[in-house]
Amino acid sequence: VVESQAHRDLALEAEQKAIVLLKNEGGALPLARTQGLTIAVVGPWATEARLGDKGSSDAKPSYAIPPEQGIREAAGAGVTVRTSPDVSAAQGADVAVVVGALTQSDEGEAIGSGGDRDTLDLSADQEDLIVAAAQAADKVIVVLEASGPITMERWKDKADAIVMAWYPGMEGGHAIADVLFGDVEPSGRVPQTWPVAWEDEPEFGNHLDTTEFAYLHGYRHFDDTGVAPLYPFGYGLTYTSFAFRDLQVPCTTVAPAGRLVVSLEVENTGARPGVAVPQAYVAVPDSAYRRPKRVLAGFARVELAAGETKQVDIPIRIPD
Repeated sequence: VVESQAHRDLALEAEQKAIVLLKNEGGALPLARTQGLTIAVVGPWATEARLGDKGSSDAKPSYAIPPEQGIREAAGAGVTVRTSPDVSAAQGADVAVVVGALTQSDEGEAIGSGGDRDTLDLSADQEDLIVAAAQAADKVIVVLEASGPITMERWKDKADAIVMAWYPGMEGGHAIADVLFGDVEPSGRVPQTWPVAWEDEPEFGNHLDTTEFAYLHGYRHFDDTGVAPLYPFGYGLTYTSFAFRDLQVPCTTVAPAGRLVVSLEVENTGARPGVAVPQAYVAVPDSAYRRPKRVLAGFARVELAAGETKQVDIPIRIPD
């Protein structure tokens, strides 16, 4: 049964677990449901759900919850939520949530009117909106909806918090609100390296009939060149803190393409529950071939109550 309750629940869970907290300065998030709090949700995509491309990934659910609706429904009776496409709603607000997004004209399979991205920035009008909202409201939270990295040098320092929601699906507005208010702990990690500027990436012929990929790309390229990324592969903040310790490697010799299980203790050292994502990387320092400096070989996802400690096993495969 398409769009059964089980499907809707899964859509909500998938987005809740996918959202990545990129920045959280001064504990700007989670938002408290304080009596009299005023939240402005602004931007052209605040009241319109962004589900992705208009090509093969085009989704047409019977409904889709936009960010403003999700925030309004989750805010509670004592909180005022107002919205506008421009900055007017943010004037004098305690919190401005600016929703920025890419469209099918920016990325995807919209042949003739879109496709490969020519820039990693948001559009100029959306960047202007973030800058203006930072001047108008006491606190600015930026929520991004897109498929991949966005460069943000013009406005990053003006945002108190930045959240990557990806293309959040039919229950996206509810999931975004759950994370912003702390009803769900942020647990996503970025699956790509986010560059400071597009020039930091390997050269790519965007409008050629043919092009060549560099041998090393993604985090392997950044490790090889020593260029510092904006957000490294596997990055994501939480509302708590963790300690990783007592790494155990069960043996010192493993056959090529063999497997082993490493273990470690993970402790939630903060005051809130949270999700840790320890990642294991493998290096081959004396290889006769050119290799990446390190390769992700395994990871784990572990939920921990405040103060709780668990032993975590990570199966990893040794490169050939």
